[in-house]
Amino acid sequence: MERTKGEVSARCDMEAANILALNLMHEIVCGRLTAEQAREKYSEQTAAFVMNRPAPLAEKLQFEVPTGITRDTDHVTIIDNMANQAKEKLKDITGLNSMFKF
Repeated sequence: MERTKGEVSARCDMEAANILALNLMHEIVCGRLTAEQAREKYSEQTAAFVMNRPAPLAEKLQFEVPTGITRDTDHVTIIDNMANQAKEKLKDITGLNSMFKF
C-alpha cells in the first residue's frame, strides 16, 4: 500500500489470490475485519477456490474502485521545526545564544 500515491497492489502468480488480497485489504481498511480475521478468511477462501468451490472474495472485487484523485500527500510538519533548529544552530555557531542569556 502506498498511501501517498493512493495506490494498493497485490502480487501473486494466482490472479484469484490477488483479488482476494485486495478484497480483504478493503475489509480491513473499512474496519469490518481485523488483520487476524482477514488472515483466517484468506485461508478459507483460498482453500475453497483451489478446491473449485465457491469463493466470492477470490472471484471478483467486492468494492467499487475509486476514480479520480486518490493520493493523500498529507501535510508536512517537519519544515517549521527544521527552520527553528537551524536558527538555534546558527545562534550556537555565532555565539548569539550566549550574548542574550540573562
